[in-house]
Amino acid sequence: MALSVAHRSDMLCAAGFDEAKRVLYDPVHDRKQLVRRGQMPKLLSSRWLWGGVALLLVGTGPLVVAMLYAMVRGDPNPNPVGPGICAMFTFWPSIGMMAAGLAAGHRRAKAERDAADQGKR
Repeated sequence: MALSVAHRSDMLCAAGFDEAKRVLYDPVHDRKQLVRRGQMPKLLSSRWLWGGVALLLVGTGPLVVAMLYAMVRGDPNPNPVGPGICAMFTFWPSIGMMAAGLAAGHRRAKAERDAADQGKR
């Protein structure tokens, strides 16, 4: 009889393992996953991440709007040179900023988790 993840977690908590409620388990492999409960907001709290998202929207948004406008209008040969150049210069830097923001958020969440684990001992 296979037990659900919640049932296994409750059994472990009843046995005295407080860590079981805090850590998500992979039901297939029964191992700890990388993302714990409450960690996702910390991953998304970096200014670099949100700056990268803003740069992506500001840089590629006009090109997307120009392409949608040409599609609705039925223009077979749209030529949005300005928005294309703007998108060219902002796409990869925005991807890099988002990657750096996720890495910084992950590093911050890991440091907080390690500090909390050290405080329990």
